[in-house]
Amino acid sequence: MATVKTIALGLTLIDEKKEELRIAFEDLQAHSSSPSSFTLTWSDIDSHFSSIQSSLTRQFDLIQCQNDVVPEILQKYVPPSHPRLKLLCSNMDANGLTRYIIDHSKDRQEIASELPDAFRVAPVPAKLVLDALQEFFPPNEVDNEGNKLGSLMQTRLLLLEQLTAVLPEIKADVMQRAKYLAQEWKGKINRGAVTSNGFLGFLYLLAAYGMGSDFDSSEYVEFLANVVVQNRQQGFTLCCRLNCVDKVPGFVVSLVRCGHVLQRRLSTSAK
Repeated sequence: MATVKTIALGLTLIDEKKEELRIAFEDLQAHSSSPSSFTLTWSDIDSHFSSIQSSLTRQFDLIQCQNDVVPEILQKYVPPSHPRLKLLCSNMDANGLTRYIIDHSKDRQEIASELPDAFRVAPVPAKLVLDALQEFFPPNEVDNEGNKLGSLMQTRLLLLEQLTAVLPEIKADVMQRAKYLAQEWKGKINRGAVTSNGFLGFLYLLAAYGMGSDFDSSEYVEFLANVVVQNRQQGFTLCCRLNCVDKVPGFVVSLVRCGHVLQRRLSTSAK
């Protein structure tokens, strides 16, 4: 800040110094024995210094602007609470990512908010999440919330939900794997081997990988309506991603839309 003040003071003295230079130039010219040797007039010199003064003033204004903006940006910037998420994603470490989220389950909300940015640094985010979904349901086991399997389900549900927010490009080989997993998952549902979270995870799998049209929506629209009632934002996102807004009971859709209109109005009035 001291440097900026010094520059500002120097700029205010330019006109004074230029006037002193003019007086010295005219005095030298008046006492010269050969006036014709002066190839430059004071007008030429004044124009040159005015150009330099204008350039310095513009650069100083830019410095002041940066000094005003940068602290504001730094003040608003909040460093991620879990920077390791980006490292794990950039390394495509699906197992490490799953373990990290389980180990920090108390920070679920923070992790959820930071996962989309972490996914964006992954070379192939759709493959990363699919790798984390390997053996989503261990053989001969039923998901039981409250035990380790329940924690695993919550973690993988979180991964799918945040991948849906990113909607990355999905290559053919990854899509083929996703479809195979979806079929296997659907079989578990038909056999009653999943809880409501398992069903929700299935819907997020379809939404994240764009497979909504590959399955009969009439089989899950009732469940989806319940999701809308329990969590309007979550349900509305799934309805849109699965292209089945018009198939969910009308009163539920109205509830969702009214909620969003109200939210926008409140946000606008707050501004």
